[in-house]
Amino acid sequence: MKTKLLVLLLVLMATPTWGAIYQCTNATSTASAAKNRIRLILTNDSDTEICFNLQGGSAILDNFLCLQAGDRAFFDEQTSMPKSDINCIHGGAGNKAVSIEELVR
Repeated sequence: MKTKLLVLLLVLMATPTWGAIYQCTNATSTASAAKNRIRLILTNDSDTEICFNLQGGSAILDNFLCLQAGDRAFFDEQTSMPKSDINCIHGGAGNKAVSIEELVR
């Protein structure tokens, strides 16, 4: 019971930013750094592989975290939460949709 109440209080004290859709070009900063980020879900909503650099540097194809079309990655405070800028890159043509859902305290 105490754990459920604590989780509820943490969520109520946080500022959610859920479901923001970003366009990933061939080298894009998709989300700004957030030192108080406590949850993060990256979803590749495109038709091609997208690679992310979660440490603020330039994204490189086939390096760092790569998600295939339709894949999703989840981070929280227990899984080395990225706090830096999130940059992405893809090898396809045009812009690709990336959904970034984050919860910031």
